[in-house]
Amino acid sequence: MAAAQNAQDEIPYSLDSVFDDLTDKDKTVEMMGYICSMTATQTVGNGYSLMKFVTNGNKKVTCLLWGQSLIDIHVSNLIINKKMHLDGAHCKMAILKFNQEQDNFVPFELNIQASTVVNYMGMHEPEEAAAVDLQPEEVTFETINRATGLMAINGFVKMKFISMPSRFENACYGCGSITDGVYKITVNISNFVPKDDLSKGDAVSIIGNVNVPNNAMLNISCSDMNSITSSENVPAMSESDLAIGSSTVKSTSPP
Repeated sequence: MAAAQNAQDEIPYSLDSVFDDLTDKDKTVEMMGYICSMTATQTVGNGYSLMKFVTNGNKKVTCLLWGQSLIDIHVSNLIINKKMHLDGAHCKMAILKFNQEQDNFVPFELNIQASTVVNYMGMHEPEEAAAVDLQPEEVTFETINRATGLMAINGFVKMKFISMPSRFENACYGCGSITDGVYKITVNISNFVPKDDLSKGDAVSIIGNVNVPNNAMLNISCSDMNSITSSENVPAMSESDLAIGSSTVKSTSPP
């Protein structure tokens, strides 16, 4: 059955008890949640196409689409934070990885079949959290590798912030870099909308969190472009100084 869109009735997200009551080999599962992550289509076994995504309310369950024809029906609607209602999914027991256990997954997978009714219902809007006066830690390029939690750093735009394709279908993020004239740090922005008033060499102040994937090159993650502001009355850095600022910052040893 083709995926339906813009369902009129508002259906509440499935309670934790619905996730807890999932049963192996049940072919009548009904679930309401939103897509919180997904993987690109991959080829497994004897040439079968497989696409995985995760739907959740509070708890999480992996959903599977087998076969390119079924994937083609749904792929245009598989977007992060898209709300979806499943009716008639086939539940199968699954072995969880350690990180999935820690991330509130249930030990089952939901197979979406041609007979499964799937309704897409707009976008999930996270509830606004109570305001918390969390002050970022002021750091420099020399001290950022010792930062924990929210931090603030001043620098100059080395590479302009642009949209980059994500490994997830129909998703992208922002990416750029800053320098102090010696070191360079990559900055990733989750919800990216370009800012036309930021140019290469401009002085900026950035608030975000430090990431060090697999003990490799340190980078900064920001939620959106509001975390990056121009530093007024600070002259732009010259092209020659920007070119020199290319040394990477690592977490294992201070720069």
